[in-house]
Amino acid sequence: MDHCQHRESTYVQVPMELEQGIIFVEATVDGQKGTFILDTGSPTLLVNDNIIRKGAKKMLSVSSDYPAQAVRIGQFAWAGIQKQGLEAYVLDLSHLEQTHHREILGVIGYPLFADHALLIDTQNEQILMAKTSPDLFEHYAQPQSTFAFSLRQHLPVLQVRIGHGSYAFGFDSGSSVNFIDRGVLEALPADHYRLSGRQEVYGFSTEPRQLPVVRIPAFNPGGPSLSQATFLVTDFSGFAKSGLKIDGLLGFPFLEDTIISLDYREKELTFWIRTPFCYSSSLN
Repeated sequence: MDHCQHRESTYVQVPMELEQGIIFVEATVDGQKGTFILDTGSPTLLVNDNIIRKGAKKMLSVSSDYPAQAVRIGQFAWAGIQKQGLEAYVLDLSHLEQTHHREILGVIGYPLFADHALLIDTQNEQILMAKTSPDLFEHYAQPQSTFAFSLRQHLPVLQVRIGHGSYAFGFDSGSSVNFIDRGVLEALPADHYRLSGRQEVYGFSTEPRQLPVVRIPAFNPGGPSLSQATFLVTDFSGFAKSGLKIDGLLGFPFLEDTIISLDYREKELTFWIRTPFCYSSSLN
């Protein structure tokens, strides 16, 4: 992990690993260092139930009213962020471990970077974290275009254009694919999309789902147009019932081969153009 200096500010530069559209990082929970998924779509920190099975003694159950058991983490550390007494939820992630052939300790969600600017460079597999203005990222890359997003509950939401309509799409770095609501698709003119088969997809559920795949030739997320953007079609009514009204999710295909930053305090998403690395010093 490196610290880079710019305009009297500091950002933390940490490596990530990409596999099948999922971002993996290293973090430490109650003394156990291991692999976590970085997920801007997760409302909380999730920990794999194998941590409980291994007897993490600092974890204390605080609730049994939810499908996932709530626990209290003694200490959590990632990307220079230190948290103590953090509430998290326990989930069985064994199916993701089997899919990716690695041990996964958990999922890093919104509370861990809610007061930060977060830059994701998928091509070079780097993440930059800053608590000050994301302008300091200009030593790493040059801003190309910036767009406002709203924060609906925990989720960054962009207004995107499909044809002549405007729709609300959440940004979810933990999703390996894009999703669109079935109701939105049914309301579009037939020439705005085309079906291209079905695809099996896993979520945090252990059961895979077979979903229709559509291609939308004229999809514009308010920034650079995504030519022939591909979406899996699903039902978003469950989100609406929980108070989160969105029309789709932008996952890894939205990030691929780009540099994107999310400034959660200013509620801005920026596309960046690569520049040479900053001169940095390695931290022990």
